[in-house]
Amino acid sequence: MNVEKLKSIVLIIFVVTSGALSWQLLSYQPEYKKVVEKNTLPSVQIQTKMETVDLIRPESILLHQGGTDLQTLDEQAISEIFYDIVELPFKNFKDVSLKYENVNLPELFHGTDSVEVVFPTQIPFSLYNTLLKNPNENLAEYRFDRVYIPLTDKSSEIYFVSLIDHKVFEASVDANTLAGFTQKYGTTNETYYSVSPVMLGPNQSQWVYVPNQETTLPIKSYFKQVLDIQSFETVLFNSPENSQKDYQLQDDTITDGTSMLTVFEETMTFSYVKPTLGDEEVEQSSKLQSDIDFVNGHAGWDPRFRYSGIDQQNAFAIFRLYDEGRAVFNQEGMSEINVGSGVDNINYYKRPYFYLDIPIDNSNTIPITLPSGNEVLDTIQLLPNFQIEKVEDMQIGYNLSIDPVQSNLITLRPAWYVRYDGYWREYKE
Repeated sequence: MNVEKLKSIVLIIFVVTSGALSWQLLSYQPEYKKVVEKNTLPSVQIQTKMETVDLIRPESILLHQGGTDLQTLDEQAISEIFYDIVELPFKNFKDVSLKYENVNLPELFHGTDSVEVVFPTQIPFSLYNTLLKNPNENLAEYRFDRVYIPLTDKSSEIYFVSLIDHKVFEASVDANTLAGFTQKYGTTNETYYSVSPVMLGPNQSQWVYVPNQETTLPIKSYFKQVLDIQSFETVLFNSPENSQKDYQLQDDTITDGTSMLTVFEETMTFSYVKPTLGDEEVEQSSKLQSDIDFVNGHAGWDPRFRYSGIDQQNAFAIFRLYDEGRAVFNQEGMSEINVGSGVDNINYYKRPYFYLDIPIDNSNTIPITLPSGNEVLDTIQLLPNFQIEKVEDMQIGYNLSIDPVQSNLITLRPAWYVRYDGYWREYKE
């Protein structure tokens, strides 16, 4: 074989090899591994997300008719009337407080046939506006704690009233629409019971309606369901992998250097504290909405909780557990979710990490009979150093406790509660 022929053969081999390599490069598709983006703030949904309309709710309905007063705590009835009010096509909202400047507001509305929708605390109009079909921004800076719907054929007005601030706001509704509304809610059912007003607070300006007769209620028991505290740790810390127990503080305290989570195992509650960067005052309705959003984004809600008010001393919002329309109380905070907003972030968050699960049949347990509201008021006024002007509210609720025999059970015992000087206290005979 001569040299020229050998060169030709080698050249052919190079060309074929080059073509094969080029084809492999062009047709090669590497197998990529899926990269999952890591969130800075983990999202863990432990319980339920709640809409504002389901948390900012009335606690009772009163029917004033023909000189009698009837009340219901029925949750279905309250939900129906509240959602219907939100959907009403309000117009011509206006502040008419000057017209009632020298009028005893509770006495005025009590003397008129009307439906009274009572909220557990002051509700900012700016927050309520987000729920209304026709919001009104002119009243954003004001608050109300009850709604009056007159039961007259010619009426086309509804009144939003703040007894604490002595303010009255009038809103117009189409007369035919309101007539259908009053026809629906101007009647009672078996859930209504007879009540009468008691005058409380400074200058007896607060009217609270209490049962005229004794009230008999059962003791309730529920199996408790305990939530995984590590799930809360995951959702609360920006970098959960960097959090650790701080043994210089106490064994049940976890910190990541900037935030602190303290677990109280005996009461199945925890508190979370995170410093904020400023002390600028935040408008109440914005603060309240951010509190709701924070809980929605950090584990969620037990659907039995409702907005109950603001702790004025510690400046946090209180969301309280309710059972069949009655507020549930516990001195260790087992029936509350407390949230405190700072300028840049939430700086305080305390809540239980359990919920009431399956109810227990307590039909063999002797129910508790509680005295009438006037009897309770007469009795507490005899207490030493008692000041009637410091009584702001009173109602029958439930005391929550861990069953002393079966620790997996939660007991709700009916009792009278009196809000005295800003705090709820159980009345004991």
